[in-house]
Amino acid sequence: MIHSFNHAYTPPELMEFNQQLSEILSQDYSSDAALEKLIGERANLVESLLNTLDEQHRRCFAASELKTNDIITSLVEARQATVRSLLGQASKSSKAIKKYHQV
Repeated sequence: MIHSFNHAYTPPELMEFNQQLSEILSQDYSSDAALEKLIGERANLVESLLNTLDEQHRRCFAASELKTNDIITSLVEARQATVRSLLGQASKSSKAIKKYHQV
């Protein structure tokens, strides 16, 4: 599922990061290192943008970004939960294989 992290105050340079982030999060098995790097770079850009905006635009941008960050956090947490579940299944399977092998 492709998500759009853009809002009314998203500048073009942030749109590029949002597109890349959306693509990575829509893949079932993409690199966590790539995801972590992209989120870090995006955070740096957002911080930089906040320092360049006037007071009113900064407030609007920040309010919109808070909502966007909540969505990103939820998606990353859901992804981590899925990975933990898959690891749990693999561990259970491994235990069953070891038990069978000992017979």
